Amino acid sequence: MVLGGAFLLFYNYIRFNNAFDFGYITINGASWIVSQAQKYGMFSPHFIPSNLYSMILAFPWKLLRQCQNYLPRGSGMNIIVTTPALVYIFRKFKFSWWTLGCWCAILLSVVTLAMYSNNGAVQYGYRYVLDFIVPVIMLIAFTAGEKISFPLKILIILSILVNYYGILSWYHGIC
Repeated sequence: MVLGGAFLLFYNYIRFNNAFDFGYITINGASWIVSQAQKYGMFSPHFIPSNLYSMILAFPWKLLRQCQNYLPRGSGMNIIVTTPALVYIFRKFKFSWWTLGCWCAILLSVVTLAMYSNNGAVQYGYRYVLDFIVPVIMLIAFTAGEKISFPLKILIILSILVNYYGILSWYHGIC
């Protein structure tokens, strides 16, 4: 791992004259994203309010009325709206080293993502939830137990339908 890290730093130095520059500051992206990264860096407490808003509270900033249906567009939506089954991780709190490890992985990811310079830009859901989805799924499985309850089944089906609607509306429209 040390050798791989050293090669990566050397590669960055060759490309950008700086071993710790991974190309994000000069990335060909939206001007507002690039300027924010250049001004505050890739990770900064400055980004916490907007990233937590996108992750936890945001709804689509624009709903396009088309063919009698609403098509969500914008900088993501909160993770509970797009995947309601995620609320099941709060069903029961039973301490074990295993659940503590899952919660630590989730919280470390959320803290890191909250300070990241980009919230994922234009998207249907909150794309960075994938960075901590494995421990979330493990906690859902733990709280579900051996038999999946009727409320969890409903939440899973609702999550699938919401994301299916998102796929249809995003790529094809739903007309």
